[in-house]
Order: sequence, then structure tokens, then C-alpha cells
Amino acid sequence: MIYKNSMKLLTSNFRFVWKQLAYTLVRVFIVVGLAAVVANPILRALQDGGFYDNLKTVWEVIYTRTGSVFIEISHAFENFSRIIASNISTLLPFVLLFFVDVYFINSYLKNFGEYVLMDVENNAYISLNNTGYCHSMVTKFTKASKYAFVKLLMCLPFDLMKVLFVYVYCCLFSNTIIAIVGIPIIIILNIVTESMQLSAYVGVAPSMINMNANPFKSVFAVYKNQKGFLKIFGNAVIAVTTILFANTFIGVFTLGAGFLITVPASMVLVSTFKLLSYYYLMGQRYYLSPMIIVDPTNNNLSKD
Repeated sequence: MIYKNSMKLLTSNFRFVWKQLAYTLVRVFIVVGLAAVVANPILRALQDGGFYDNLKTVWEVIYTRTGSVFIEISHAFENFSRIIASNISTLLPFVLLFFVDVYFINSYLKNFGEYVLMDVENNAYISLNNTGYCHSMVTKFTKASKYAFVKLLMCLPFDLMKVLFVYVYCCLFSNTIIAIVGIPIIIILNIVTESMQLSAYVGVAPSMINMNANPFKSVFAVYKNQKGFLKIFGNAVIAVTTILFANTFIGVFTLGAGFLITVPASMVLVSTFKLLSYYYLMGQRYYLSPMIIVDPTNNNLSKD
């Protein structure tokens, strides 16, 4: 019911998607702008080391020798690692700055926007109030900044796990059979990890918004029993899977143009999912529409 109602609220409140799209474009502009400044020496080293030739070869074998794709990807990965390692003395400062920008600054801005979005959504779902996105950003700046930093720290272990999965998988590219078999395995591992992360921290922002709670204490405070976590986790797996396949298929069939809709829509779905999970765990009623109120304590729908 959490997933189903999250989808209903996403489609009936699509205005949130446009607001999140505007914020995401600003965030991407900032991150890419900073990355362009610090990445130039890294890109030159990759060009001098022949990495771009590796990428060109990978693109060519996709159409000429499909069976060699994974081998060529493995060669590209090995050459990339060799180039960075052999130039580490000169590239280290730029690699660190690039990492700080792409991961820390990007995650901070993403989390900041998520808190603002959830504050706007929360007002709409529990009281039908239409709060301005910019107004919430200004009035909740301190809380949003705190949440952005805390969530960055909380998600770091899960992000490291996902990077480890991808790294191990890339190391197996030299064996075509293992690489092919590993595709569904790596997808499943990342879905499970992302679902665990979503479930574990589902109540942090809603608790800060509704109860002014401490973000660290709220991680466990909202879960009153194991059954609650298992229900949230089951719905999270469905939500994460939906987001993954929707972005993949729509992005591929529209040559990337669909990401302008699917990416912010995915963010709105996740934030809505977190709020509805919090309402379920806390037994808080919310509006599914202006005329329908959901009571999570007995899964009843009532007309206002």
C-alpha cells in the first residue's frame, strides 16, 4: 500500500517533478562547472595515455565483434588504472578535488534539495497546504543543511559497498562468461543495497520535519518492531526496481532525453515513499487526494 499510494501521489502531484527538475538542473550546473575546472589535467593525462582510443575500440567492437566487448572494456579499465597510478604524484590533488566535487558536494546539494522537497510535500499530504519551494528553501535552510550533511555520512558505507560491487565486477570483465552472468547479480546486489539504505533512513527527514527530532536518534526511533522494517524494506525493493528499470528503458529509448523527466520523478517518488513510510510507522493520517484520507493504523480510506 505504501508503494501504491506513493505512485498515486506522484502522478496526482506532478508539479513537484517540475520543481525538482529546476533544482536538479541548477545542481548539475554547479557540479559540472566545478568538475570542468579540476578535471582538465586528468583528461589530458587520459588522452596522452591512450584511454580515449580504448573507448573508441569498445564502441567499435559493439558493432563488429560483440563477443569481445567485455574484454575491451577490461583493457580500458586496466589502462585507466595504469594512467592514474603512473601520474598519481601530479594528478592526486586534482583527483581529490574531483572526488570531493562529484561525490561530497553533489550529495550534499542532492540531500539539501530532498529535504526541501519533503517539507513541501509533507505540508501538501497532511494538510493540503501549498508551500512554495523557494519559501521552504529559505525558511528551512538550516535544517536542510543539517540533514544534507548527516545523510551524506549515513549513506557513505552503502555507497562504498555499491562501488565495491562495481569494482569487483569490472575486474571480471576479462572473462566474457563471468561478465555476462555477473550482470543480473550486480543489479540484484545494488537493488538490495539501495533498498536497505532507503529503508534504514526512511524516517530521518520526516522526523526532523514533523517532530524536530535529532537526525541520528530518528534512525531507530520510528521503527517500533521488526515487522515495520520488513514491510518498508519489501516496498522499498519494489520502488527501487521501478526506478531502475524506468530510468533504463525510458532513457535508452529516448536517447537520454527522457532523463529530464525520469530523474526528478524518481526523486519525488523516493521522497514521497519516505513520507508515507513514516506516516505508516507513526500511524499518521494523510491526504491521498483532496477528498480521500488514508488512516495507516487500519489501512482505511475515508472521505473528507
